[in-house]
Amino acid sequence: MKEQIKIYNSEGRVEDPEIARKMAKTEDPFREKASKRFLGIGANKIIKKGEVAGEKAGEQLFKRMNDPIEISFKKMKENAKNRTTEELEADLDYSSGRAPHAQVAIELEIERRKMVDILGSLLHNEWRASRMKEDGTFESRLKKTKDNTWIKKYGTDNVDIANTDFDNLPEDWKGENKISADIAMDEIFKAKAEGDIFDRDFIEYTSAIIHTKWLERNSGWASEEQKKPYSDLSEEEKEKDRAIVRKAIEVYQNSIK
Repeated sequence: MKEQIKIYNSEGRVEDPEIARKMAKTEDPFREKASKRFLGIGANKIIKKGEVAGEKAGEQLFKRMNDPIEISFKKMKENAKNRTTEELEADLDYSSGRAPHAQVAIELEIERRKMVDILGSLLHNEWRASRMKEDGTFESRLKKTKDNTWIKKYGTDNVDIANTDFDNLPEDWKGENKISADIAMDEIFKAKAEGDIFDRDFIEYTSAIIHTKWLERNSGWASEEQKKPYSDLSEEEKEKDRAIVRKAIEVYQNSIK
């Protein structure tokens, strides 16, 4: 009972969004089963059983989230995100004396970044597909870059983003594709760590996050339709975000085979 109380605030609501989502996902199958019956004692019993199962799942997640090793592991994963890939790869060559979960945190972040690049490339290719000409090249889209490393390598600050593969783009022109890819893959790794499945609810949940983050970056020029919360968007707009999540799931599943 003590653990159960910790899940709720003084108003009896679950404040942590991860715990709330886990509980809801656990209860959903019970509610769906109950909806197929006539309202009555039988349906109410099923709903109550779902609430008990949801509460138990919430308590278990709460315990994991507050476990000292899990907290340490989470911090290590967050710290890994703030380091360059070169630093992380160098660390893999010096593993003596490091806690096993520290090593795993580094390996996971390196794998996550590889998947972000793969997804970013897919999104970039999708964008430029409409610009493809008969000879296989693309209608030019010249831009200026401020990426000094890229400028030094190619001897110019001009970049044709349509005729440049994603991997060879300067960092400032990987832009929205890389950010969206990063958010999607981050949610996938979080979900996998919690044992969640990549179902319709996950796609909607992650699509909403992608849209919210996009709006935070682009509210200055977004259309009135795009300024709406995800739940109020048209199906056409929602599908743009869903497509990113579906591609992210595909990249993840193909990468771990």
